[in-house]
Amino acid sequence: RESQIIISPEIGDIDVIGFYRQDDASASKVFFIRKGVMTGSKDYFLRNTAGIPDKALINTFLIQLYSKEIIPPPEIIISQTPEEAKSLKNWLSQRGGRKTKITIPRSGKKRELVDMASENARFLYRSVKETRTEEILDELKDKLHLKKRPERIGAFDVSNVSFGRANCDKRVTYPQGHGNILCRSAANIVNSQGNVRRRAW
Repeated sequence: RESQIIISPEIGDIDVIGFYRQDDASASKVFFIRKGVMTGSKDYFLRNTAGIPDKALINTFLIQLYSKEIIPPPEIIISQTPEEAKSLKNWLSQRGGRKTKITIPRSGKKRELVDMASENARFLYRSVKETRTEEILDELKDKLHLKKRPERIGAFDVSNVSFGRANCDKRVTYPQGHGNILCRSAANIVNSQGNVRRRAW
């Protein structure tokens, strides 16, 4: 479990999004802060983004981020205004069941958090770029004695819900070994009796 870090009680419930892009790819780091405590974070790496303006890319990223399990908090802070910000804020507010605002801080603790998230995104970009996916897939092919590189990699996460009274699992697949939020495929959530409770793609 990811350790919780106390940021500042007065900050309340916010998500902090750091963004970095170069060439034909971009990376994002999201800090989830609840009641002034960082409860977790997530990394996202997007490929084939050349030619997409920053504001449009951020708009698409936010929609993908909050369209499934993650509920928007009252405030999202980021380094620049996304495309169609007004419509996006209305959609986020509907998703969260309360008003959600998008803030671009210029100074103070929130600005420090955005800068920190952006720096993390930059390190993520560099680490992914320095890792050659083709070499990893070749190594995996050899270890598993496959005839060719795996074209689709899946992972399962088994969890207990309802205070341990029910088990479920979730499958995530990565086409060509790429963990791209735009092509990431979350699949069946299955309980311990083998019944599909929810399907999300």
